[in-house]
Amino acid sequence: MSDEQQMPATIPDPQQPRYASLVAHPPAAPYAPQPQPRPPLNGLAVFAFVSSFIIGLLGLVLSFIAVSQLGRDGKRGKGFAVAAMIIGGVNTIFQLVVGIFVVIALIAGGIAVSAVGEAARRGASGASPELELPHTWAPANMGTGGVVFTSPTEAVETPPIGEIEERGAYIPAPGSAPVHVTLYVDYACTDCLAFEEENGDMLEERLAAGDISLEIVPVAALDRATGHTEYSTRAANFMACQVDAQPETAYAVHRALLSAENVPEPGTAGPKDAELMVIAMRAGGADDTAARECVMYRAFESFVAEVTTDLTAGRGVLGLAPDERLQRDSEPQSTDEQLLSSLPLSLVNGKDWQQPEYEAVSLEAFIDRELAVIEGR
Repeated sequence: MSDEQQMPATIPDPQQPRYASLVAHPPAAPYAPQPQPRPPLNGLAVFAFVSSFIIGLLGLVLSFIAVSQLGRDGKRGKGFAVAAMIIGGVNTIFQLVVGIFVVIALIAGGIAVSAVGEAARRGASGASPELELPHTWAPANMGTGGVVFTSPTEAVETPPIGEIEERGAYIPAPGSAPVHVTLYVDYACTDCLAFEEENGDMLEERLAAGDISLEIVPVAALDRATGHTEYSTRAANFMACQVDAQPETAYAVHRALLSAENVPEPGTAGPKDAELMVIAMRAGGADDTAARECVMYRAFESFVAEVTTDLTAGRGVLGLAPDERLQRDSEPQSTDEQLLSSLPLSLVNGKDWQQPEYEAVSLEAFIDRELAVIEGR
């Protein structure tokens, strides 16, 4: 091939480098992922952790709730919740033990304070700490609910009735006084005071003469009328204490309680317990320790309440004459139980002498009438 037929030389492109670049270029950096945000902290787990130090049981309960939430919401705080479980459990046991000891200490302290208070009261009253109150529910000599006097200084002796026994009507013994008078009174009753002022001396004279036996039944129906001092109950209990311990002076005590000096005006307080004991001593009673304790601790309060309830809402008045009907709201009661509905109530041989049918001008006149009938005059 001739030179003319040879391929033409390639003309280099002026835009391209003629020589390879000797400068090294760094490779492109690989793709870097963006950092993900941390999940938020579960607030209940933190609160449970804090609470477990203060109230263990609260922290323990909240920790279980927090663990349940963490499994659903993916939040952080499992460490707080687990720590709250452990600390809360330990603290709960500790606080429970401490609480038991505190309760035991408070109970023991209360018993000690009560014992000290009772000792102080006994010391103030002059009572012997070794003296025990009567174990009987009812006083002696009040088997009818009241006391029967055969003279101003003598009472019919009866044993105390038991709690499951019921009071009974008085049955005169052979040779007893021909007329039996029964008087139902409340020592806070101003009408009872008026009755005593009118008839008290006459009844005592007839009692001393042997014309009558006199039954006194104290009731407690007017506690609210004495300024919430429960004087009706306290006075009836006081009378029961005297009948039980010193029956020979009980009638004088009864008369003293129904005096203008001691019957309180409506809405006012009656004599205090210490003043009741003064009444007993003025009536001739001894300064008896057992009697003082009986009054102070109201040994026969339940007995008085039971008798009052039975008279006013239970079996009513016992020992009435045949076909005798007591008045209630100015009408004769039609039920078998003749309830005590007003005070005082005085009966002569079971008859309500103030009923219009008897046409009695006075209690003394009715007693004389009964004596005449019995003696055949």
